[in-house]
Amino acid sequence: MGPRLCALSTQGEAYCQTQGNVVDPSSPPPPLLLERVNTRHRFRSVTAGYGTSCALTPSGQAFCWGHGDFGRLGDGSHESGYVAAQPVPAQTSLRFSALAEGGGDIQCAIAQTGKPYCWGHDEGTVDAIPELPGDCSTFYWQWFIGRGCVVPTPVADSPAFTLISSTAESTCGLDAGGAAYCWGYGGYGQLGNDTSVVAFAPIPVAGGLHFTSLTTGAFHVCALIAAGAAYCWGNNFRGYLGTGGQRGRAIPTPVAGGLSFTTLASGEFHTCGLSTAGDMWCWGSGAYGALGRDASLGDASVPVRVTAPIP
Repeated sequence: MGPRLCALSTQGEAYCQTQGNVVDPSSPPPPLLLERVNTRHRFRSVTAGYGTSCALTPSGQAFCWGHGDFGRLGDGSHESGYVAAQPVPAQTSLRFSALAEGGGDIQCAIAQTGKPYCWGHDEGTVDAIPELPGDCSTFYWQWFIGRGCVVPTPVADSPAFTLISSTAESTCGLDAGGAAYCWGYGGYGQLGNDTSVVAFAPIPVAGGLHFTSLTTGAFHVCALIAAGAAYCWGNNFRGYLGTGGQRGRAIPTPVAGGLSFTTLASGEFHTCGLSTAGDMWCWGSGAYGALGRDASLGDASVPVRVTAPIP
């Protein structure tokens, strides 16, 4: 199951996508089909992963719903095929300030102390979390043991973060000064430290840059500096990095075109940014019209302006 969309109403009610919506970029986008999540709780933030969604209440209590394989719900369950039709509370007394953006089968959140906690795990993922006998281990692969961290578990040797975002197999965060750290699987250079290692604790991203925001795709990461320039690193198979060509980068590399952005957001295999001029630009995989143009035009290894009509 791929990622879906969830949103909050102004009253804090959670709504999630009931099915995939493929948009024809030559026509105005149709309304998304959203269904209200069945719960009495109200939320202040929500994130949607691969079959599992999580949300925070105004007090910072974490709830998750959807697929619970490998501890993805954080409520202590881990049975294969288990699905929570309603939000269930994470098994912790912690209160969180933010949820991780993105995410696969790993869910992460920042505690009110600034420390990151994660639970669940993804196929092929090595999680930077200390060993809890019977629950999770720093050194595992899904096909070797059948359960991940079933409750929120502190990330090992981590600084405090203000933002975290998860890829399919790794996670990155920003500290209060904007320094970026990443951990997990780095085989595509997505840890940004000029290696392809596996990191069992957060390691600094190379280059000494300070970022204001950060977003992750399946195997790539993009971030903004205060001046608005975008940098990306990781897998570049279909132009995911926007740097031109398809060569992967293991350190932050400027996105081509010299554009200045106010916001970036990544899908699995593409990234889009809102420029300071108010235009939307996208790069990476052009499948399903993800770049805001006819899918027959293919991928884009540099930013292309979105031309889809918006009513």
